[in-house]
Amino acid sequence: MDLKHQGKLQVFICIDLHTNKVLSYAASTKIIGAVLTARVFKNIIADRFPNYPEEKPTIPVIIHTDRGSQFKNKTYYNFIKQHEGLVELSMYRQATPKDNAVMERFMRTFKGHIIVQNTIQDEFDQALALEPKFKSYRKKINKFIKNLNQRINKKTFPETPDNKDKRVHLASQLMLDPIYTKAFSEIYGDDPRLVHVDQYKQKTGRTYGYIQEIAAMRAEVIDKTSFDNEEQDLYIATITDRLDELYGLIEANPAITKQYVEDALEPLHETIQEIDRKIDILLPKPRKERVVQKLRDPVDQELFPIFLESAGAACKRQNKLRSAQLGSVTHFCTT
Repeated sequence: MDLKHQGKLQVFICIDLHTNKVLSYAASTKIIGAVLTARVFKNIIADRFPNYPEEKPTIPVIIHTDRGSQFKNKTYYNFIKQHEGLVELSMYRQATPKDNAVMERFMRTFKGHIIVQNTIQDEFDQALALEPKFKSYRKKINKFIKNLNQRINKKTFPETPDNKDKRVHLASQLMLDPIYTKAFSEIYGDDPRLVHVDQYKQKTGRTYGYIQEIAAMRAEVIDKTSFDNEEQDLYIATITDRLDELYGLIEANPAITKQYVEDALEPLHETIQEIDRKIDILLPKPRKERVVQKLRDPVDQELFPIFLESAGAACKRQNKLRSAQLGSVTHFCTT
């Protein structure tokens, strides 16, 4: 950012790759070093992992940066080593800025973001025009970052980055194992009621096992009974009787049966005709043969007088013949 006579304002921003939410930032008119960068990351860890180091995520958090001097500093490496298991270092390859394309694109969005027809650079220019010794640039940055965090983007649609980040963070906290069980106190130790709870679970497990054994024995007894075949034979006999009655009705009333079948097949016939019609529409039509008419006979009876008038002039005769072939007499050529 250009602060005119005050020089340049450098801004270091850390975002969440999942939602593009700005987690923290640092701004200074001097070069941002490793100490300030590590301080930003420590603030994020304190905010995102309040119970660290008692609670650690199962998968380390990746901190992806460019290859700036502040990220190749001993202070920064000491910070990474101090939080080993919580964070994991990642840098883009040398001379490959596309590896950090998300952050590069976000900085472009941040600089071009408009609030009430003003970008952040416009806000600085107006403030410096009114007060040349303007120093409250962090207030302006906070204004734009807050607006970006509360505006829906492509990654968080249809939510804002703030709302989606809260839901994701809450879900991640619920998936962590609790430090203590619900019936445990650091002051009083183990709860004696847990013994009774364990005894009840054991009795319930034994009871459930007895019920499963009884159900298996009952199923075995039912499978071995003889009335199953009798019941099946009864079903078959009933179905056979019903089919015999139906065959008798069909043989006794052939006309009614025929009419019934025709009425039943009529909708099917109409459906087949409709399908055939649609298929005919979709299929390519055969190309019509081009009818070529024969050339007209240039010697027409109406043109005989004209031909006779110019019988001695070859030029006239050729022109008349050409005009007759074209269908009209256009001009004459004199010899």
